[in-house]
Amino acid sequence: MKLNHKYRVESDFNNMSKTERELFTVVYKLYHCPSEDTQRLKKESLSLFDLFNCTLTICYELTNSPIAEIKVDDIWEDIKPPKVEMQTFNNFRTKRWYEATVIFSCVYVIIARDYPKKHSCLEIIKAKCAYDYQSTAYFNLFEPLANEGINIKENEKNTSGKEQSPNYTSWLLDDFKKTLSGLSIKEKFFAFSNKLKEEKEKETQDALYIQLLEQQVSYHRKQLSEEDVALPKEKLNSLVDVNHIISAVEQYFHADSIKMLQIIAYVMNSQRYADDVCETINAKIKILEAAKQASNVSSENLGDLETSEITPDKVPLKVKSVAIMELLKLLDKGTAHNDLTDICKFIGFITGNSHKSIYNDVQNGISFNTKHHAKDIERANELFHALNISISIDKQKQY
Repeated sequence: MKLNHKYRVESDFNNMSKTERELFTVVYKLYHCPSEDTQRLKKESLSLFDLFNCTLTICYELTNSPIAEIKVDDIWEDIKPPKVEMQTFNNFRTKRWYEATVIFSCVYVIIARDYPKKHSCLEIIKAKCAYDYQSTAYFNLFEPLANEGINIKENEKNTSGKEQSPNYTSWLLDDFKKTLSGLSIKEKFFAFSNKLKEEKEKETQDALYIQLLEQQVSYHRKQLSEEDVALPKEKLNSLVDVNHIISAVEQYFHADSIKMLQIIAYVMNSQRYADDVCETINAKIKILEAAKQASNVSSENLGDLETSEITPDKVPLKVKSVAIMELLKLLDKGTAHNDLTDICKFIGFITGNSHKSIYNDVQNGISFNTKHHAKDIERANELFHALNISISIDKQKQY
């Protein structure tokens, strides 16, 4: 984000709006006649040009964004005195804590007057710039200007009728966000979704906190959609319909559809996919298991009838082992992160084969017979492609 340089020379101040002129009067006093509870603004640290240009830039960003409440946090972190290296606003950043408070107080006044219905956004701005008694001394100089345009609610009532401080609610969200540091966008999306569900299930609810969590969920859902180029497609929950997954498994792995669905269910659970997606797959597994059991009962009554048509060819263990190992590798759960014996035990559990024989094959390196395994490898790769999973088994490669 670049600063909007509306004001470059003193003559530009002649074109100020009514609200900006009133703000100028208050700000000018801080540069020359600070009160007992405030410190003097210094032009060499924060010029009038930077103060108003930064204020207008923030106002533009917040009033033109559908997720203004979320952007407030990011903008505040960008302009307050530096604690981290990341900077925005063309490397603009305040040098003293009270400078950021003054800028946000100006933003508060402009938005309160021009966009009085943005109650949640205004509450969060106020919580940021009036967070203790020292910062409140600065904010109190500007709040009367805002109150001329709108009667700002000091507290948001929750469903139990109790009042909750916007400052506390904002702190609560900030505290939760700290626990998500280092997580991916998708992991944050699920974390906020689970937190939102948890808050909604409480008997005593904080309406403002729930609203902020809903905005975070919406924001991260949008981020997932916008960054699908940067993120692998198989990492995004919304790219593949679960019914398409089931259909592809039944088509390409008919004989082992139950085991393949169990693998996919394990992968999705480990990556915290939505509950309804995993439940759909688990329900399909139960249906297939019931059908298989009924088929086995019928087979016992066939006598000497030819049964080869209802017993499809089995996929070779080597192909299944490599397919599962490649899936685990994609999840960063392969041999670089887990013991080979445990991996082989997992493959044995899924395939129904001895994990010791699987371990020996993997230890010696799994190689394919091009003539014997080509068809099954092709079927596996087609399935991965149908699921938008970037895995391709190479029949010429040793695994």
